[in-house]
Amino acid sequence: MLWITRLNDIRQRPSISLLKQFVNRILINRYIDPTKPPHTCGTKWATRFCKRRKVILKTEVPKEAKRQAAKDPLLIKEWFNALGRDIEKYAVQHKDIYNIDKLGIRIGQGKKEKVLIIHNKAARCKAGKAFSRKSAIITETICADSHVIPPLIIFKGKTHQMR
Repeated sequence: MLWITRLNDIRQRPSISLLKQFVNRILINRYIDPTKPPHTCGTKWATRFCKRRKVILKTEVPKEAKRQAAKDPLLIKEWFNALGRDIEKYAVQHKDIYNIDKLGIRIGQGKKEKVLIIHNKAARCKAGKAFSRKSAIITETICADSHVIPPLIIFKGKTHQMR
């Protein structure tokens, strides 16, 4: 448990396979009898260990190295320090600083959902869904002086013109 806690403290998430490797190394290091092969943990040992110790098993999608590095607190602090120096150097006012976030979506495509099934026959029946291949981009913008620009939806093949 201490090993898992230490890894979590440094923002590392050990996997089930890594836990099994760690335990197998301990078992091999403690191995005494040269006439028998060393004991190793079984295929389900790590999962049962996690249930006994109430360790949460969570499915994670691996991040790209650049995205992982972007979460480094030292790099973030360094970036904001550089930003502060540039704001002072060039006398940038709050009304001139904006943050824009964009999100790409597919129109008509939903997320996974749980459905209610009454009969066993209905469980074998799968309903098809029509998905559109149309996409759009939604932007949200806020200024450092707290002014908010309403969301902008950009459709493919359309233009947005200011009046």
